[in-house]
Amino acid sequence: PLTSGKGSVLLVDAAPGTITGSRELLRRALFNLVENAVKYGPKGGQVRLCAELDGTDMVITVADQGPGIPPELRERAFEPFFRVDKSRSREMGGVGLGLALVREIAVLHGGGVTVESSSENGTTFAVTLPLVQPC
Repeated sequence: PLTSGKGSVLLVDAAPGTITGSRELLRRALFNLVENAVKYGPKGGQVRLCAELDGTDMVITVADQGPGIPPELRERAFEPFFRVDKSRSREMGGVGLGLALVREIAVLHGGGVTVESSSENGTTFAVTLPLVQPC
């Protein structure tokens, strides 16, 4: 339902692995990233959600085809109430808390989030969360 309004496509590729934590908070973090990717991407665009193992971590990336985030604003994008493009804030909705929540949820679960890459062809966010280690 999130993508149908813009005719966007959500592509998912996930490696097997187990992380522990709050199902609701983790769902909220991923929802916020996917929602932003759809919101700022073009009509009919693609959003890629991937989960890959990286040593003792699961790295979940969400990539969009939106306008990108300038390098000097990438860290600030995670600040509460910060909007990368203030001129579009009324048009797009939201108050600038989504990425701040993503960061807090990732940190709460022992991980983090970064802007992995960004250009005029889109942005990729990477959430790193520790895997459950076998006994």
